[in-house]
Amino acid sequence: MNAPKSFGEIAASWIQAICAIVTAVTAVFAYDFAKTQLEQAEAHKQWQNYNDLNSRYAALFAEIPTQLKGTRIASANDIDPKTQNWARRYFDLTSEEYWLHTKRLLPTGMWPCRIAPGIALNFKEFHNLALAYEHWKTTIVQIHPSRFNDEMTKIISQKYITANCNQ
Repeated sequence: MNAPKSFGEIAASWIQAICAIVTAVTAVFAYDFAKTQLEQAEAHKQWQNYNDLNSRYAALFAEIPTQLKGTRIASANDIDPKTQNWARRYFDLTSEEYWLHTKRLLPTGMWPCRIAPGIALNFKEFHNLALAYEHWKTTIVQIHPSRFNDEMTKIISQKYITANCNQ
């Protein structure tokens, strides 16, 4: 038979049990806190990426060539070198933005609700931009994100359907 435990042994057992429970609860709260911090850091980085791209677009649009806004040109071969260079920078930036979207490095919903409709508006407002895109797409040797050209073709042809963007 086991001898009855002393009060000290019983108290020590209870203290160990309480310490184990406190440690487990603390670990759960620490995990939840760390997870929340990581989610906030990720969201902050997504917005930082989006704002950085907006700044780069603003700088680019400050020097938009008049040929994009002017009289419709007949073919991509008629695009002057200044306009070709501007279009290259615009579509490189758009391609980068699409890549960030596919890697979930932009805030959720930004591509379908803000970015793609903005690109579509640019194609409407700057009617020679579509020709510049065709020139850029066929002459610039660069690897683009998967489905980028498909996405641009949908936007140009006005077949792009925005997601539910009630925000």
